[in-house]
Amino acid sequence: MTGDIIYELGGKEKLEEAYKNNLQWIINSFIAYDFQGSSTYSNVFGNFSSPYLETTGYLIPTLIEATDYFSDIRYSDIAHRQTSFFKKYQNPNGSFYQSIDNPEPIVFDSGQILLGLCKLYDTKQSGLLWKMISECTLWLYALLDKDGAFTNYNYGNHTSPSYYSRIYWPLLIAKKLIGDNEVDKIIAGLDRMITSQHENYSFPNWSFDEKESALTHTIAYTLRGLLECGQLLKSDDITKSAQNTIHKIAQLIIDRGTVKATYDYDWQSKDNYTCAAGNAQLAILMLRSELSKEVKSRALTILLKPLLDRQKKSGANKGAISSSIPIWGKYQRFKYTNWTQKFFADALYILLLDQ
Repeated sequence: MTGDIIYELGGKEKLEEAYKNNLQWIINSFIAYDFQGSSTYSNVFGNFSSPYLETTGYLIPTLIEATDYFSDIRYSDIAHRQTSFFKKYQNPNGSFYQSIDNPEPIVFDSGQILLGLCKLYDTKQSGLLWKMISECTLWLYALLDKDGAFTNYNYGNHTSPSYYSRIYWPLLIAKKLIGDNEVDKIIAGLDRMITSQHENYSFPNWSFDEKESALTHTIAYTLRGLLECGQLLKSDDITKSAQNTIHKIAQLIIDRGTVKATYDYDWQSKDNYTCAAGNAQLAILMLRSELSKEVKSRALTILLKPLLDRQKKSGANKGAISSSIPIWGKYQRFKYTNWTQKFFADALYILLLDQ
C-alpha cells in the first residue's frame, strides 16, 4: 500500500538508512547515561543533557519495534534495561518522578512511562513489571474525577487538556493487562472530549499552555490518544472523531503545500517554522487513517520530506533531526530532542512495515 510513498521519499534503501541512523542517535542518548534513561536532548555540538523519564518511557516501544524490523536484539536489550531505571524513580504511591531530581509526579509523564512498561511486559512478563504497572494504573485512575478529568498533578496549572487522551490510551492497555475492567471514568473523559470538538474538527484546550494555538505535537497527541482508545474500546464515535480531524489536517496540508508548527482553532498559523516531532506524529496518523491512497501519499510526502532532508548526515548528531525546522525555530530551539527522534523512527517503522 505504501510502496508509491516510499518511492516518492527516495526508496526503501534510503528510508532504512535514515531509520538506522536515527536509531543510532537514540542508542547514543542511552549510552550517555550508561543505559539508565535516554537523554532529553543534545545540543548542536552533540552534548547530551540529563535523562528524561517521560520520553524514555515511550521510547521503549520504539526500541522493541526496531528489533522487530531489523531482527537486532540490541534495541530490545536497551529497552528491558529500563525496568531497573524506572523502579528507582517510582514513588510509593505508584507514580513516577517528573525528573531524576524531582519526585513530584505529573500525570501525563507517568502515563507515557506506563505505555512503555506495558510494552515491556507484553514482550517479557515479570512480577516486578506487573507490580509497577498495577501501582501506576491504580494511582492514575484514582485521580480521575467522575467526568474523567485529572484535576491534580497536571503540567503547570493546565487542568486535563485534550491531549490527555494520550493518558487514557495506556490506562486502557494497563487495565486490561492487570485484569481490571473498571473504565467508566476513562469513557466519561473521552466522551467529554469528543462532544467538545468544534464544527471544523479542531479541539479546545489541546495546547501545552491553554492558548488557542497548539503545536502540531500536542494536536497529534490528542488525535493519537483518541484513535487508539476508539480502537481499544471498539467505539465508532471516538474513532470517527479522530478520523474526521485527521482528514481535515490532510486536506489542509495538501491545499497549502506546507505544515506550520502551530495552528489555532480555525486552522490558521503565523509561524514560519515547522515542529519536526509534530510532522512525524501527523505522518503516523496519516498512515493509520482511512484516507484515500492519493491523499495519503501527498500528505505524507509533505510531512516527511522536510524531515528526511534535514536529518543530519554526518558529524555531531548524525541521524537526528532538529526539533524545529529550521533549527532556530521557537520550539526547542537549537536542540535535538529524543521525542523528535522517537516519532520519526516510529513513522519510518510503520511506513516500511506496511509496504
